[in-house]
Amino acid sequence: AFHERLGYRTVAHFTRCGYKLGVWYDMVWMEKLLASHPAVPEPVVPAASLDFSPVTVPLREPSV
Repeated sequence: AFHERLGYRTVAHFTRCGYKLGVWYDMVWMEKLLASHPAVPEPVVPAASLDFSPVTVPLREPSV
């Protein structure tokens, strides 16, 4: 009830899927949409056309 009051909804319930210290536990997955979706989404950008240098260049630099 706590999460539902905050706007979350249950999207999956897994019965007795985890075992710990002699007890079986259920697992629940919940979601909350943070913004509305556009009527028509932006086209998918191929990964080959992306510029990864803002990520790869700092990774190549020696750490301090």
